[in-house]
Amino acid sequence: MAGNAALERLVAWKLERELGDVWHCEHANRRLTLRSASNGADMYREQCLDCGAPVGQFIKREVVVRSGRAIEKWDTQLQERWRAGRATAREEARARWWNLYDEYLSGPVWKAKRALVLRRANGRCEGCAEHGATQVHHLTYDRVGREMLFDLVAICDACHEAIHGGRGILGA
Repeated sequence: MAGNAALERLVAWKLERELGDVWHCEHANRRLTLRSASNGADMYREQCLDCGAPVGQFIKREVVVRSGRAIEKWDTQLQERWRAGRATAREEARARWWNLYDEYLSGPVWKAKRALVLRRANGRCEGCAEHGATQVHHLTYDRVGREMLFDLVAICDACHEAIHGGRGILGA
């Protein structure tokens, strides 16, 4: 499965992520709620029914009473569920990224680019110039799958570890 298909899936994944966060909320679905402040005072505010975020400014009690709108209690669980869903989606995206990235790195497109970069560096580490280059490192992951050769450097294992410091590209 490695090769152009892997490259296409990796690029498609990157483009999908760049087009927008599916976890962005427009707060289109909202309701008027009653929320207790830390001092015990009642506060009226709209709450997004999708993500649980507060929407707009606080509303005076008189305005709420005059409007005759139904008032429900603030739902603290909405935001917690939204955040948990985002965390799960983030972890799934990381796992998907690494699967696609590993597949890309095992394919012929990457192997050809890697060989060109190692040849350009004459087999020497472009980080320390003391050791032989064993890795090809992305200077940017913005164009992964369609990177230019100047986006890549040949480096030794020690320099690669120093660059990443044990962290993955999408966070630790």
